[in-house]
Amino acid sequence: MTNDNNDKIITKVDRAACRLIGDAAAEALKAVAEQYGLTVERRSGRYTDSSLIVKYEFQTKNRGQSAGLKQTARLMGLPEDIVGRTFYSGGKPFVVIDIVTRRRKYPISARGVRGGKYKFRTADVKQGLMEEVRI
Repeated sequence: MTNDNNDKIITKVDRAACRLIGDAAAEALKAVAEQYGLTVERRSGRYTDSSLIVKYEFQTKNRGQSAGLKQTARLMGLPEDIVGRTFYSGGKPFVVIDIVTRRRKYPISARGVRGGKYKFRTADVKQGLMEEVRI
């Protein structure tokens, strides 16, 4: 990962280097996000011996609080506060992150516990919310 002089020059990208760079980049991006009233999360990445690609997602802090999103949720038969709520599908928990009306069949975007992003039908989310109540 580093050279023999114990300085922070990376000569080969490996898992440890990815963690080091990713953590440093996340801290730097947090300051930028705060400056503009946003939040930032590291999403995914990949690396080779000589390169690293890391994806970050910036979001407004009040995401999901808009009147339009609340109305959309209500029209779909979902609770107005659906964004940020947990539901279950296949026995696994998911957190609703968005409603995308242009995706008619799978309009609900959710994030799994391992960080993956998934699309769901409205009926599946409604059922999953009912399972949450039973648990």
